[in-house]
Amino acid sequence: MTNSRVILAILASVALLLTIPAAAQATNVYAAASLREAFQKIDGSDDVTYNFAGSGALRDQIKAGAPADVFAAASPDEPQELFTNGNCERPVTFATNEVAMLVPAGNPSNIQSIYDLKTGNRKLAIGIEDVPIGKYTREVLSGMGLLGILDTNTVTQEPNVTGITSKVALGEVDVGFAYVTDGMIVADQGVQIIRLPEGSQPAVRYQICVVKRDGADTAGAEAYIKKVTGQLGRGILSEAGFGLPPDPADVAKKQKKVKKVQLRVKNVTKNKNQVCKKAKKAKKRRAGNAGKLRTRCTKAKKNMNKAKKDLKKVKKELKEAEDALKNA
Repeated sequence: MTNSRVILAILASVALLLTIPAAAQATNVYAAASLREAFQKIDGSDDVTYNFAGSGALRDQIKAGAPADVFAAASPDEPQELFTNGNCERPVTFATNEVAMLVPAGNPSNIQSIYDLKTGNRKLAIGIEDVPIGKYTREVLSGMGLLGILDTNTVTQEPNVTGITSKVALGEVDVGFAYVTDGMIVADQGVQIIRLPEGSQPAVRYQICVVKRDGADTAGAEAYIKKVTGQLGRGILSEAGFGLPPDPADVAKKQKKVKKVQLRVKNVTKNKNQVCKKAKKAKKRRAGNAGKLRTRCTKAKKNMNKAKKDLKKVKKELKEAEDALKNA
């Protein structure tokens, strides 16, 4: 084969390789362990690679340069820290949860409430202080004046909720403090959920953000977050027992409703002014239809007052929705 033919063959091979599409890059999602079941249902495709662990550990990995594209934490603290440091875009709240006590199948220690732990000599599993569930648990105990139970009972500290639920399911502890959603996941193993007293709950908010780094799959991250915060994600999260923040789409609907009622107020007010003006003139002239026009004027005033009342109501609903979304 001549040199020219060799060169042509090489060029043809290169051209062929260039026409073959490159393998799609998987979006790397770093998420709190308590989101494992829900997130894998939201997107279990090969387009996404998951890393589930404690929120604090994931934050540290991202700060150290780990190849994360999305970060979802069980509290606002970790995402907000990354945002402040320029490691991620502004986080958004996408779910809420509740802290609960979990007991093994059959509840062998007969735990009925958190106050039963005051007697001591129980085995407890809680999260380490650096993970959200550990912080929330200590916040609950502190608020109830029960931090002392961590000294009077045997306590094992776990790096994430998976470690806590495993110990409860295996009967290695009498009580584990985890999220309600975690209790639902291991309910088929006989694990029971014991709710905490009303008013003792901390504000458990999950936040998600697009990670900023060289080579990040920003488009894939944005698409994934859109799934989580959209109808599909909200439905799966709700089914898994998570609470949901206000839906921005719901706020938009309320804004449209306010505009619609505002237009109604404008129209009925205009109609009232016209009818009542005619009624006034008819009364002056002592026209035969004066009584009928007066009745129409009274009715028009009632319609106007009702429309104004409705406008006040929908404006209040809109403000509440906007405030809730702002504080989410």
